[in-house]
Amino acid sequence: MKKTYILIITVFLTTIFVFSFFYYEFLTSIETNKKIRGSTVKQSKEVFRIGVVSRYSPSLIFEGYQPVIDYLNQKTDYHFELVPGKSYIDTINKLSSNDIQFAFLGDIVYLKERKRAKLIPIVCPLNREKKPFTFVVTITRKDSNINSLCDGKLKSIALPSENSFSSIWTIIMLKKCKKQPLIQHFKHHHTVVLEVLNGKYQAGTVRKQVANEFLNKGIKVIEKSVKIPSPPLVASPAVDKKVIEQVKKALLDFKPEQKRIIPEFENGFTEAGYGMYSKLEEYLKKEGYRLR
Repeated sequence: MKKTYILIITVFLTTIFVFSFFYYEFLTSIETNKKIRGSTVKQSKEVFRIGVVSRYSPSLIFEGYQPVIDYLNQKTDYHFELVPGKSYIDTINKLSSNDIQFAFLGDIVYLKERKRAKLIPIVCPLNREKKPFTFVVTITRKDSNINSLCDGKLKSIALPSENSFSSIWTIIMLKKCKKQPLIQHFKHHHTVVLEVLNGKYQAGTVRKQVANEFLNKGIKVIEKSVKIPSPPLVASPAVDKKVIEQVKKALLDFKPEQKRIIPEFENGFTEAGYGMYSKLEEYLKKEGYRLR
């Protein structure tokens, strides 16, 4: 009786094991087929990677730029992937090594690298007036009694990357005022705003679009820069012209409908050209800033 009982138990457990094994194999097969089908769709298109300089945090870049990448994937014959840069220079290095083939750059980095890297400007964002220009602004807390960069009470200021126009313009202005406040650089524009709001620094300079997000949250604008061209999306010279033309055409037809798109893309794009950035280069030379 005891042997019979053991035999029944053994057969039962064996049956369960065999059934579980084949069921697992079945599920795995389904999942693998799903992955293969997904990969086939992606691999049927040539893949290009689009970088972004570190003006925003990686999470904000994915949230704000991914809708544009998704749009390009729908409207072109190619597949695009988003690659946030660790810094402004990191994005340029990735372009030079062909780790990425396109990039959303800042004006200064573009001017510094366009000849050496033979960068091709494609499009740039439009402002609310449908013009390809923007500004950077200096901000303080609303309760601050500092009213300009030349204010004698200004002792500390937060700035984004040393390679950003926000940083370079501020330093130019401070030199004109013969002011030498404590300067601290941060990776992202939003970090600069938070450092000012938290009272760690008396002022900060950021892109106008970023400042606009916080105008009703405790900051005020005390300075506005000269007008500058909108920063470009560029291509590496290694990219085929037909790919560049498809990207350009798609973005010129882009009609922003996504709720989470970053503010600078809300008004669409226009074609970017080498000549757009000449006046900015002249301004920098006039103010004594050397691009190289």
